[in-house]
Order: sequence, then C-alpha cells, then structure tokens
Amino acid sequence: MSLFGGPDDVPEAAPSAPEAPPPAPEPPAPEPPEPPVHPAQIGLFGAAAAARVAVEELIAEARFGEALTKARELERSFGSFFAVPDAACLEPLAELDFASAGLPAIRDAWRRARDQARHSWRRQDLAAALVRKLPATGLELVGTDVVLLADVAELKRRSDRVDVERLLVRDALLAGMDLEPDVIVDEAVRNLLREDLEPEWLACLGVMLGVWPAPVVSEPIEDARTARERALAFCDCLSVAMRPAAHPPAAVIAARIRMRELNRDLHARHMGGG
Repeated sequence: MSLFGGPDDVPEAAPSAPEAPPPAPEPPAPEPPEPPVHPAQIGLFGAAAAARVAVEELIAEARFGEALTKARELERSFGSFFAVPDAACLEPLAELDFASAGLPAIRDAWRRARDQARHSWRRQDLAAALVRKLPATGLELVGTDVVLLADVAELKRRSDRVDVERLLVRDALLAGMDLEPDVIVDEAVRNLLREDLEPEWLACLGVMLGVWPAPVVSEPIEDARTARERALAFCDCLSVAMRPAAHPPAAVIAARIRMRELNRDLHARHMGGG
C-alpha cells in the first residue's frame, strides 16, 4: 500500500442509482353521460317517421291530394324538421281530377309540379307515379313536351330498361319531335341526336346503327306522303335490306330501290357510300 496513495488506493466509484420509471399516464377524463331520452321523445320521432313514410307511399300511388294533406298535417304536428321535401310541388296534381281530366290537362299539371320540384329525385317520383297510374303509353303521356320525355326516359333507364327508353325516343322522333342531345342520358342515343337530320330520319338512322329495332309496320306504305310515312316506309324496307339472307333476292333488291327513292343519302349510307 503506498504512503501517498498510489493507484492501488483509488476508491471504487459508487454504483449509479437506477433510472426512475416514467410517470404513469393520466387516466382519460370520463366521457360525459348521454342525456337521457324521454320515452315521449322516442314516440314523437317514431310517429313522425311513420307519417313521413305514409306520405311517400301516397305519392308513389299517385294519390297526390291525400299526400299533400298528410304532408301539411305532418309539418303542423311535428315542425319544419319533419317537413316533406318539395311538398308544394304536389299542389298542381292534387287539384286535378284524374277521372275526368284529359292528357293535355294532366301534362300541364305535371309540368307545373315538375317545375316547382327542387330535387331531381322528386321529379323522378312524380314521373314514376304517373307512368304507373295512367294507362297511356309513355309517348302519349308526354305528348310533345321534351322535358317530360327526358324524365320518363331517365325513369326507364334507372329501372334498367334501356331498350324501353330507346324505343320511347325512337317513337318520339318518328312523331317529329325535336330532341336535344343534352336531355338524354344514353350516350349512343345522344350521339345519334347530334346528326344533322330531321327527327323522322334520325329514327331511321338509329335502326341502321343498331340503336333500336325497326318499328313494326302493319301494312306496307305504298303512297308515303308525310315525313312520318316516308320514314316508316324506309324503316320497313331497311328491315328487309339489313337481313338479305332471310329474304328472297328480288325482295332485297326491291327494298333497296325503294329506300333510294325515299332518301338517297341514307340509302347511300346503308350501302356504304356515305
């Protein structure tokens, strides 16, 4: 051992103290309890919801007067929170006596109701109810109103009956209705409507392009005078010319000659020359 404290006499270092554990996380603050729901509140919401469903069912059945009355009672009883959207648009149809009203009056009321509806789904509800209620075909129902035609066509499209929608447009064109492409959802029909042709001939072009089948012509139209008659006669010939294997050669030749007489441009297009 060294007198002056040599290296051998250096005291050992004291062991380091263990690290303190991290502080425990504070427990989360308890969530405030949900306010109790009074049984009367549950009954109130249940009754309002049931009344709202009843209104929509009446609209679907085209019982517009009853639907409007019930919608007004619903808002009076439960407040604006439960108001039926676009209830005011039912007024023109609620005032109508369907038993005695003709199609022009029904069309006018439908158009006024449609113009008041702010939601597209409500306009579709009106179209669906009227199509189900009235025995008239879609084209008879809409007449020459292209906006109503677009509503019915969209209704058919949403029900996955595109063929019906296209037939509706075809028949509208044969009736001479000018349709704007933008009112039609079906892309093939929209492209067809952009062609620079009269409506009746657009219907024929649609047959040529396979957009829709040729209209049924009960009897051959020998003396075609009106635009509709000429277009129908052309389509009748086209249905023969497009299926040459199913007809005698003489019939196919006669059909093509008649097509050329009725519309040279479309005949050339059919034959591949335009």
